[in-house]
Amino acid sequence: MYADIAGLGASLVVISPELPELTAAMAAQLKLTFPILWDEQSKVAEAFGLAFTLPDDLKTVYLGFGNDLAVRNGDPSWRLPVPARFVIDARGIRALGSGRSRLHLPSGAGNHRRRPAQGRRRLTPRPSDSRSG
Repeated sequence: MYADIAGLGASLVVISPELPELTAAMAAQLKLTFPILWDEQSKVAEAFGLAFTLPDDLKTVYLGFGNDLAVRNGDPSWRLPVPARFVIDARGIRALGSGRSRLHLPSGAGNHRRRPAQGRRRLTPRPSDSRSG
């Protein structure tokens, strides 16, 4: 999949609250070739209105499975992001897919068009996007 995305001149980046050494081990095991960036204390998720804190009853369930988010994320807050996908170009966010939360852009984020993704679309530059160099 990443090769297909790169072949279109685009990039795939994953942003995760999990500690970098843990995501690096998983990425190596699964032979992932795209970058996984650390969202320390879920600050990026918070900026996009996607962060939530697990309630105590779910903390107990997670701990019962041996999944201590405070340890895995290096953050005692037990915050997680709502899974979401964004298509972003030089002009800002062009499409948003999945995620329960409405998109909240950080103040001063610039001119962003917000529209839901309509199924799968081939990423091709628009004629107005071409730049002479």
